[in-house]
Amino acid sequence: MEFENIILQKKGPVATLTLNRPGERNALNIPMVQEMWEAIQEIKEDKSLRVLIITGAGKVFCGGGDVHFLLNELAQQPPLEIRGLLHLIGRPIVALRELEIPVIAAINGAAVGAGFDLLLHCEFRIAAKGTMVGPTWILNGIIPVVGSMVLLPKLVGVTQATDMILRGRMVDADEGYRIGLHTKVVPPEELIPACEKIAEELASGPPLAMALAKQGIQRGLDGRVDYELGYALYLQTICMTTEDFKGALKAFLEKRKPEFTGK
Repeated sequence: MEFENIILQKKGPVATLTLNRPGERNALNIPMVQEMWEAIQEIKEDKSLRVLIITGAGKVFCGGGDVHFLLNELAQQPPLEIRGLLHLIGRPIVALRELEIPVIAAINGAAVGAGFDLLLHCEFRIAAKGTMVGPTWILNGIIPVVGSMVLLPKLVGVTQATDMILRGRMVDADEGYRIGLHTKVVPPEELIPACEKIAEELASGPPLAMALAKQGIQRGLDGRVDYELGYALYLQTICMTTEDFKGALKAFLEKRKPEFTGK
């Protein structure tokens, strides 16, 4: 299958999915997330694959939602349409949890907003030294909607997660490793080789036992993740109808600090 916004490569038992909009900081829009969904379904059906690596083209892993899409398309819709579009954006990210194979995030650059949430659905997060990641949603007057509110507290603890979410705070690779967010930190030039080494080790393991282990870990981790993500969609729909959200996006495009009024 040919894609325009992502690159899907297969090398033996390892698939690599590269977000490929480097000129737009690999920001998510509807065409990209639809291609991601199709690629994940292809990976799911290919029983020769044992591991998936996800990374970004260029110097950014994923810059979250595409600002032009958010401002000019999504924010102009009525609430039910907003909820539907948010579901489309989150669908391929959450689908990573449904894969039986382990997923490795090769964090080659910044991951913010939905791009940060994407990391939380991967079993392994290997970060290049110097990279910054964080749930920056609140800086635009909205809330995390694809996993941070549910999964981040379970990974780094409630105190750290609350600090990052309510302040929109990003952490560098070393802090991410220290608080338990990252699996490993490596020099930038060693990122892909390090991920491939882990992938090779995983691919040589027993696939059925690994799939069951992943399922068991998620069962213990999830609790009511599906329910909570659905509730987050409801809350985000409210946020995206506010003047604060639309004003924050305009401020971002105009490279100025937003002024929030609570409207």
